[in-house]
Amino acid sequence: MASQGNSTRGRVPDRIFAPFQRLHERSESVLDGNPSVAMRKSEIMSDRPLKILLVEDNEDDYIITRDLLSEIGDGRFRLEWVESYDTAIETMKRCEHDVYLVDYYLVARDGLDLLRQMMRDCLRSPVIMLTGQDRPGLDVEALKAGASDYLVKGSIDALMLDRSIRYACERKNAERALRESEERYRRLFDNNPQPMWVFDFETLRFLAVNEAAICHYGYSREEFLQMTIKDIRPAEDVPLLMENLSRISSGLDPADRWRHLKTDGSIIDVEITSHHLIFGDREARLVLANDITERLRAEDALRQAESKYRLLVEHIPAIAYTAMMDEFGTNVYVSPQIEKTLGFSQSEWMAEKTLWRRQIHPDDRQSAISLFNKTLFDQEPFVCEYRLIDREGKAKWFHDEAVVVRDEAGQAVMLQGVALDITKRKQTEEALARAERRYRSIIQNAAYGIFLSSIDGRFLEVNPALVCMLGYDSAEELMRVDIARDIYTRPEERERLIESYSRSNRIDGIEVEWKRKDGKLVALWLSGQVVRGEQGAVEGFEMIAENLTERRALEEQLRQSQKMDAIGKLAGGVAHDFNNLLTVINGYADLLAGLHIKSDPRRQHAQEIKKAGARASSLTTQLLAFSRKQMLQPVALDLNAVITDSLKMLRRLIGEDIEVIVSLDADAGQIKADPTQIEQVIVNLAVNARDAMPDGGKLTIETSNVEIDESSAHWNIDAPSGPYVMMAISDTGAGMDEETMRCIFEPFFTTKERGRGTGLGLSTVYGIVKQSGGHISVYSEKGLGTTFKIYLPRVDDRAERKSEDEQEEMPRGTETILVVEDERMVRELICRMLRGCGYTVLEAATGEQALEFCHNHDRQIHLLITDVVMPQISGPALAERVKAFRPQMKRLFISGYTDNALINDAVLEGGVEFLQKPFSPLDLARKARQLMDH
Repeated sequence: MASQGNSTRGRVPDRIFAPFQRLHERSESVLDGNPSVAMRKSEIMSDRPLKILLVEDNEDDYIITRDLLSEIGDGRFRLEWVESYDTAIETMKRCEHDVYLVDYYLVARDGLDLLRQMMRDCLRSPVIMLTGQDRPGLDVEALKAGASDYLVKGSIDALMLDRSIRYACERKNAERALRESEERYRRLFDNNPQPMWVFDFETLRFLAVNEAAICHYGYSREEFLQMTIKDIRPAEDVPLLMENLSRISSGLDPADRWRHLKTDGSIIDVEITSHHLIFGDREARLVLANDITERLRAEDALRQAESKYRLLVEHIPAIAYTAMMDEFGTNVYVSPQIEKTLGFSQSEWMAEKTLWRRQIHPDDRQSAISLFNKTLFDQEPFVCEYRLIDREGKAKWFHDEAVVVRDEAGQAVMLQGVALDITKRKQTEEALARAERRYRSIIQNAAYGIFLSSIDGRFLEVNPALVCMLGYDSAEELMRVDIARDIYTRPEERERLIESYSRSNRIDGIEVEWKRKDGKLVALWLSGQVVRGEQGAVEGFEMIAENLTERRALEEQLRQSQKMDAIGKLAGGVAHDFNNLLTVINGYADLLAGLHIKSDPRRQHAQEIKKAGARASSLTTQLLAFSRKQMLQPVALDLNAVITDSLKMLRRLIGEDIEVIVSLDADAGQIKADPTQIEQVIVNLAVNARDAMPDGGKLTIETSNVEIDESSAHWNIDAPSGPYVMMAISDTGAGMDEETMRCIFEPFFTTKERGRGTGLGLSTVYGIVKQSGGHISVYSEKGLGTTFKIYLPRVDDRAERKSEDEQEEMPRGTETILVVEDERMVRELICRMLRGCGYTVLEAATGEQALEFCHNHDRQIHLLITDVVMPQISGPALAERVKAFRPQMKRLFISGYTDNALINDAVLEGGVEFLQKPFSPLDLARKARQLMDH
C-alpha cells in the first residue's frame, strides 16, 4: 500500500494517516481498535467450522493433512479436497472457503501459477503454500506470489499447521481492515471541503494537497508540488512565518491567523490548524486552512454599520431591543422609543427583569410567553402580536418580531427585535372585521346564490346557497370546477355573456341554464356587476343567482292544475250531455227487455243495447270522476279494511306472476270517502302497475298516518296542513320519465298500445282523490318502478259499512209525482217508467210550468223530481220556491253533474236526495218509493 501511495505525486501516502487519525481523535490501533478486525477475529475464534480447501494431487498427502486437522480439533475444520488445477480454479471462484492449502507442485500446472491466478481474481481468503522440497528461495517465491505462509511437508505437525492457519487468517483480516481504514482517511483528506496539504518541515516544500486547496488557491497540483509554503505568503509575512515555524513543537497546534496569496494575486485571510507527522522518512506538517476573508469583511462592515444602525434604531417609531436568551428575556438594550410609547425610561425597563412580562395584557400573557418560551427552546424567530399596558394603564397593541443572534460557535446568545405600535391598525382591523362579519353573515345566510368568479371561469368565492343550489358537497368542491365546462349547459353561452357585459359595469339580469353536480338542469336569473382591474380590463364578476327552477315548477304546476280544471269542466259538460242520452238509451232498453220473454230475440237485442249503455255509462263515470262532478256518498271508512276486501279481486286482476305485498299500519286512522270510489282508485292503480310489469314483479300496498305541515306541503300548492292517512301503491315496473309524469293525469293520455286502454284510469284516480279532499303524488324513475302516494284527510268518525240493497222487484205506488226535465226524451222516459209503476205523473219542461202545476193542481203532489241544471229556473231554485206553499212535498234531484251552491264540493248534505244519470227504471222506482215511504 505504501508503494501505491508514493506512485501518485502530491497525494498523501497511506502510512501518514495514522497521525491524521489521531488528529480526529482516533488513537486506537489499526488491528485491535478496528471493529471489522475484531469481528473477523471473533469469527476465527468462534465455534463455526473453518472451511478449508486443499489443492493436492497426492492422495497420501491429503490423508496426512486431514489427520493433522482432525488432531488439532475434531469439528473445528471442514476440509474439501480437489486434485486438479482446473477444478481448484472453479471451486475458488465460489469464494466459499476461509483458507486455501495449495501444493507447490501439481501434475498439470505449477502451484505458483494457481496462486498468481488466485491473486489476479482478487481472492480474499489467505493461501498457505505446501511443498515436499525444502529448496532455498522457494519460500520467498511463494510469499512474493501472495502466499500467507509456507510449510514443508514431512516437518508439519498439528500445532504448526494450527498456528499457520490462525496466523494466515488474522493477518489477512488485519490487512483488509488496514486497507479499509487507510482508504477512509484518504477519502477524508481528498474530499475535505477545506483546503489541506502536507509540507516538508525541513524544506517547506508541499508534499501533498487536496482538491479543495487546488480549487480554492487556483494552483494546479503540479504547481503546488514545485512550491514551498513561503510562496503562498505575501513577502512581508515570510519573516513572521519563519519565526513561527522555529517555535512550533510537535503535537496539535492552536489555530493561527495568516494571510495567503492566491494564484490571481489576491490575498485572503485564513485560520491555520496544523499537526506534526512522519511522511515517509521525513518530518512533515499536516495543515487545515479555513478561509475567513468574508467573515472578517463582514465583521468590519458590521462595525462600520453599527453606528449608523444605532442612530437609525434610536429614531425609528418602534421599540428596538436586545434581550438575553433567558427565561425573563432580560433586556440589555432598549431604544428611547420605550419612553415615548409606554412611558417607562430605558434604565427602568432594562433594570427590572420581570417588567416586560408584568406589562403584558392578562388576556395575551399566556400566548405571548408560550411563544417566547418556544423561541428559547427551538431557537426560531419570535413573532407575536400582543398588548402591553403603559404607565397610565392603557393597553396598546404591538407587533413584536425578534431573531436569534448566535456566536461564532453557532450558540444562541441573545434576541434582537423590534416592537411596533399597531394600536391604530388594530382598531381599523377590528372595525373592518365587524363590517366583514356583518357582510359575510348576509352572504352566508342569503337565500340567493352569491359568488365571485374570475374571467377564466373559476369560482373564487361562493356562499352556501349557491353550493346547495348546484348540488355540491362543499364550497371547496364547487370552486374546483370549470364554470364554462361543468356549469353551463352550453359553454359558448358564457363567452357571449362575457363579450356582451365587458362593455358595461352592471348586469341587470339575464336568465341562464346551468347544470347541477348530478346533471339536472336549473334555471337561474343572474344579476350583478363586472369586476375590473387597475387598467380597466375585466377580471371577473360579482353575481347574485336566483333559482327560477322551483318558481318555474310552481308555475308549471299551476298551469297544469288550471289545464286539468279546464279539461275537467269540458269532461263534465260532455258527461252531462252524454248521461242524458244514456238515460234515454238505457231506460228504453230496460223497457224493451221487459216486454219480451227471455227466449225472444228482441229481448236479447235490448239486453245488448243495455250492455253497450252500461259501458258508455262507465266511461262517463270516469269522466265525471276526473272532473270531480260525480256524486259521492261519503262515509267514515277504515282504509285498511277497504284494501283487505279488495285483495281477492286484485289478485285475480293482476295475475299470479306479480307478488302482492301488503304492509298496513294497524294504527292507521279513519277517512271519510265513498268506499266504491276508493276501491276504484285501488283497482285502477293496481291495473296500471300490472301493465307496467309484463314479466312479473312486486306490487306493494302500504298505509300509515302522516302529518302535513307547511314544510312538507311544498310539493302541492293546495295541500293544507293537517293529519292524513297515506296509502302508497308501488310497483317494480318500467317506470316513467319526467315528461310522461307531467301528462299521466290528463284524460285519454296513455302510453299503452292502441286498443289496450282508454287513458282514463289515472285521470279517474286523480278526480276521485281530489273530490274526496285528498292529494296525490307520484315518484318514478325509468327502470326502477313507480310509487303513487295518496293522502286522504284523517277523521275521528266511526267507520261504517254500507248495507247492500237486496230488493229485486220493481217497487210500485199510486202517489202523484211531478217530473221537471228540460230534455224531452229524458222527461218522456222518466214519465213512462213511473207510470209503469202505477204512479200519477205530471210533466213539466221548465220551472215555470212546474210552478203552474203546483199552484193550479188541486190535489196533493207527493214527490218533485227535477233536473238540477235547467234554463231560467234551476232545479234547486224551483224546489225552494215550491217549498213555500207545498212544504210536505218530497224532492229528488237528478243530473249528470252538479256545480251549484246546493252541492258543496260535490258532496250531498243531509236532507238532500240525488240520483245520478244515467239510471235504470229499477233505480228510479226504488228511490221514489224510498222517499215517499220515509
